[in-house]
Amino acid sequence: MKATNKYFIAVLIFIFMMGCSEDFLDRNPLDSVVSSNFYQTEQQAYEALVSIYDALQYQSSPGVSWAPFMITSDMLSDDAYAGGGDANDGQDEDEINNFKIPPTSAIVHSLWLKNYVGIYRANLYLEIIDGIDASDEFKLRTIAEAKFMRAYFHFELARFFENIPMLTATIKGPSEYSQSQNPPQETYNQIALDLVDAIADLPEVIPVAEQGIISKWAAEALLGRVYLFYNGVYGGDLSAGSVTVNQATALGYLEDLIGNSGHDLLPDFDDIFHLTLEYSIENVFEI
Repeated sequence: MKATNKYFIAVLIFIFMMGCSEDFLDRNPLDSVVSSNFYQTEQQAYEALVSIYDALQYQSSPGVSWAPFMITSDMLSDDAYAGGGDANDGQDEDEINNFKIPPTSAIVHSLWLKNYVGIYRANLYLEIIDGIDASDEFKLRTIAEAKFMRAYFHFELARFFENIPMLTATIKGPSEYSQSQNPPQETYNQIALDLVDAIADLPEVIPVAEQGIISKWAAEALLGRVYLFYNGVYGGDLSAGSVTVNQATALGYLEDLIGNSGHDLLPDFDDIFHLTLEYSIENVFEI
């Protein structure tokens, strides 16, 4: 009887040892979407692209602070006074307004985070798109969209912080967490290069069903703004690869936008503030 039990136990151990092979244990999840089973199809690539657009509309960073670009810019300018009903109300905003900004500022932290979230997502998309089963037309257009957004995020950061880590690839691990700051010229040259590349492959006409998608005209407009800002602050031209973006180049892009895009000024300036006129003939790029 004891011999039979020992034999039975030995057989069970053998079965379990054979059944629990490495292939059996190392399985991809079948009930959720993770990086190992994503980025395969054109639809999944489109979803990844939408995640970059998502970062464009952030008015804050999750768990950090409310920090919309336009209002923060107004607080830093002479266009608005920040603060609240008393000295304890709106402290973060008042610090921005008076240029007494501590390193613990929640608004500054939020501005930093939300733009680098967008840069990470744009870089990730540019790294994975070539390996996705999608049409060449889809790839060209969406690569241009991702480059536009990477330029937009870098431009927002450079305007606020001046010296920033300019990232054109995702951070691959802890050894890359410490990034040096790039001088403004390098950052703005990369912004210009991304926009020149984007202009070549972005569509001129956006269907009504795709309102909000970036057009060629949006990229030309942003490049004109980038040049005006950089030249006004630093007094120089930009190098976008083989293209020198100087006054004549920037003017050419803006004249192309004005003359050929179909965009025009609304008859009444007040109309641009009405919700009913979102995506109007005057609006080249909306968030």
